Amino acid sequence: MISAAVKYGGFDIIHRYVLPPLLANTAVGISLFTVYTATLLSLDPDSGLNPSGYKTFSNAFTAGALAGAVSSTIATPLDSIQARFHVQEMIDGKFKSVMAYTKSMVQELGVATLYRGLGLTLVKDALGYGIFFGVFELAKKQGYKMAVEHANRDRDLADVNSQLVKPKFWVQPLLVLGSGALAAIFYQAVDHPFEQIRKVFFVKASQAEIRYRTRTTYVETIRECIRLGNKKGYQQFLFKGVVTNALRAVPASSLGLLCFEYLRNEFEHDLELMSKP
Repeated sequence: MISAAVKYGGFDIIHRYVLPPLLANTAVGISLFTVYTATLLSLDPDSGLNPSGYKTFSNAFTAGALAGAVSSTIATPLDSIQARFHVQEMIDGKFKSVMAYTKSMVQELGVATLYRGLGLTLVKDALGYGIFFGVFELAKKQGYKMAVEHANRDRDLADVNSQLVKPKFWVQPLLVLGSGALAAIFYQAVDHPFEQIRKVFFVKASQAEIRYRTRTTYVETIRECIRLGNKKGYQQFLFKGVVTNALRAVPASSLGLLCFEYLRNEFEHDLELMSKP
């Protein structure tokens, strides 16, 4: 798609059409992890530098849900623009840039159109990222606990002078990667059905704009989802392709969480040093 656009419009099309969405998606990711980290620290300020992760699933779920809700306020306008934008319009040069297209859309349909489906996206992201981070922290914690028990299986518990043996240095990164993979699978199990519903919603939203019937979009979405569920079967309608999407998401999620875990540990270490007199 991008190669075809560059062929017809030149490399100038990169900074006018490709770069802005990339920067916007980066902002969504930054807001997600920043809010999650800050909320988790406020919920468990005494957790300290603990390799096994935070103590409760509920804290991680709450922080993840809040982070997902906040990031959805940034993601919703991007989704709204993407749902209406046509690649051919970019290739034909109908709009000079993504910003020009967004300005035209807002002038024609109003600012509120950017936040069409905010409620649905907010619920999707809050539940999805709540489960994502909750499963990640819980799996990492339990995995580290098992690793410690395994490393100390031959330790004499009766000997008060014996020291606790820490797991090998490579155990923690492997636990993060494995926990990230598991979290990605659970996330897709929650996110995928909502995405199928959102696809129906955006179709109904575009029809509502044409017909000037904007208040019934959610009602029409529910009716259409029920019709599709009855026709195809709800499992087929809501979960078709979920396994493929989960497998695609695992590598990126695992590596992303590995980087996040490293930066978070460095951040917490700096906070710990600053708190010492």
